[in-house]
Amino acid sequence: MRKDRKKIIMLLLLLALVLGSALSVYADENWSEDYYRAVDLTENLSEAQRNDLDSGCIEFMKTYHLDCCLLAVPTERYADSSMEELAGGMFTENGFGYGEGKDGFSIVYDAENGAEVILCMGKAQGVIDERYLDFIKKTVPKYQEEYGTYGPLYASLRMLSKEMEKLTEEGSYRIEDEGAKAAGESASEELVSEEDTSGEDISEEKAAGADAQKEDAKDQEAQKETLDADADLTRIDHQMAEQIREMAEQIENPTDADTGTDTGAEAAGEMPQIQPNLDAILTGQELYDYIEKVPKADLTRGQTDPQTRADETRTRVVDHADLLTDEEEKRLDARLYEIRKEIGTDLVVLTDTSCYGKDRSVYAADFYDYNGYGCGSRFEGACLLICMDPNDRGFWTCCTGSHTKNAYSYANANMMDDMLYQYAKQSRFQEGITDWAENFRRLIKNGHPFCYDWMKGKLPEDFTDPGAPRIVDDGHLLWPDEADRLRRTAKELSDIHGTDIVIHTCYNTAEMELADYEERFVRANGYGKGDSRSAILITVEKNPDYMAHVYVRCFGDAKAFDRGVGISRLQSRTETLISDNGAFEGLDACLGMTDSLIRKGRVPRSTLSWALSIALELVLGLILAGILLGRAKKRMDTPKVEENAEPYLVPGTLSVQNLKDSYISSSVSKTRKPSESSSSSRSSSSSRSSYSSSYSGSSGRSHSGSGRSF
Repeated sequence: MRKDRKKIIMLLLLLALVLGSALSVYADENWSEDYYRAVDLTENLSEAQRNDLDSGCIEFMKTYHLDCCLLAVPTERYADSSMEELAGGMFTENGFGYGEGKDGFSIVYDAENGAEVILCMGKAQGVIDERYLDFIKKTVPKYQEEYGTYGPLYASLRMLSKEMEKLTEEGSYRIEDEGAKAAGESASEELVSEEDTSGEDISEEKAAGADAQKEDAKDQEAQKETLDADADLTRIDHQMAEQIREMAEQIENPTDADTGTDTGAEAAGEMPQIQPNLDAILTGQELYDYIEKVPKADLTRGQTDPQTRADETRTRVVDHADLLTDEEEKRLDARLYEIRKEIGTDLVVLTDTSCYGKDRSVYAADFYDYNGYGCGSRFEGACLLICMDPNDRGFWTCCTGSHTKNAYSYANANMMDDMLYQYAKQSRFQEGITDWAENFRRLIKNGHPFCYDWMKGKLPEDFTDPGAPRIVDDGHLLWPDEADRLRRTAKELSDIHGTDIVIHTCYNTAEMELADYEERFVRANGYGKGDSRSAILITVEKNPDYMAHVYVRCFGDAKAFDRGVGISRLQSRTETLISDNGAFEGLDACLGMTDSLIRKGRVPRSTLSWALSIALELVLGLILAGILLGRAKKRMDTPKVEENAEPYLVPGTLSVQNLKDSYISSSVSKTRKPSESSSSSRSSSSSRSSYSSSYSGSSGRSHSGSGRSF
């Protein structure tokens, strides 16, 4: 009988181990990475900073089995509630929390006034001393001045991690494996039951263990009470300042560290390791001779070798087609360096007279890959190739790295190619390349190629800038000398009338509501005269090859001019003039009509317009009168006199025949004939970009891109 009991106990222990392993596997489902744990509603964090914070939160959760989420907000975000409610709502509504108890920390930081809330959820309650949490909340705001919103959020996460590490080493906090815990409890219950049946009493042992735990708890509490808190917290503060400084430098210099959240294996899975040439920049046939000599791409997974990338001194502008002057090359290279530091994306420009038997997309990819360009382990960046081959003239943008490829979607590619195409066909290459680089910077930083910095984040305090240009040609509709002439005219009219008259051209409003777009543009650039900030903003939205849309909005005292049909007539006439006569003629006339609107309260019609209108109305009136007269005569035919009824009879009979029908009115109905094919409606897209969401060059790396011939 006793042997049977031993067998049962052994089977129960084996079952406990199996159950523990199963639950350990299930532990991966105790949390989810479906949502970012670092959320920035102030729109001040870069993509690299957000990714760094998010990966830090995930690592914290994996290490301590406590979730952590970070939220940066403006004050107005919780105007109708509290920071505590905001922290709780973010944590619960997004499904954050580790395990069934949804344990973790929710941190909300007000980037405007420096206030912070750290909400402890589930098992996280009571783990960290309240004095230390208060110390975090008081300390982190000072890092905002030097490091922006990233500083306080990173400091909060790192200080929590440091304290959890300390508590774990001391034994004050124990990281329990959920599967082992459940299995242990199950085995313990079975063993106790079995021993009870055999008559053995373990109550004394349990009591002794409970007493020992109580003593340990008292000792730990005593240690906390005797802790020299001020000295310890001061030491942590100094350490944290150094860590934040190092991490900020690392993020600002992404060529030395991966700016993304992928592991090395994941990155290498997408980015095969190749051996680029780091001695000299290779292009053309020399490049392909080198590719033939070096080993094929190593597709094995592994960490990126930092020696396989170009250093900061290597130029990012290679102009073999001589489209730029030496001075323009230097300025562009310096600007690309600034952009690379700001967004962690390597932008490279190559112009050449041939693609050497390769497609433009492949030549751009090979130049980028085998010259060692790219930021981070995913080689984030883009290469613009402009080929001036008379038989194959065109450009191609090659994107590398998951973040860059995701940002460069089909829609964004078409918008950017639209702008570059306009410059290329006019041979304005220096302006076009510079504009391409700035559009790419905004795409990575703000999520849209035409989302300017003034459209993001908090607006500055009200201010006026008398020197702000009254013509801002972001839509690139004007030649430089034309824009200068219009600026002088707008400045003169603004000074005469005491109201800023501003024209802003753009490709589109980057999906922002027009009213918000106009408000932000005026406030962010300091327009407006007098106490009321009086201004008239004329926004011209125009895509290449499409008719312009003109919107006029009045601010401050200038609202008095927004009456009657003046504004609508100003808009419609400007649209027509731009379409018929070009941007400069249309906008020059627009300034004249605005001057008339302010002085006379109406937008005048030109003499020629009046004469043509009257003549056209007379001609149309005569034509219409003639048509109506003719129709009336037909309806009013005079009956002919017949001597007898013989003409109305069928010959040889007494049957009456129909000689003529006269209708009072008639109507015609039409039925739409379905088109046989939709190919004609799609043919217009042939002028759009050639876009590839995934392709590879000679290296085997994954790229995306788009381009056009011109």
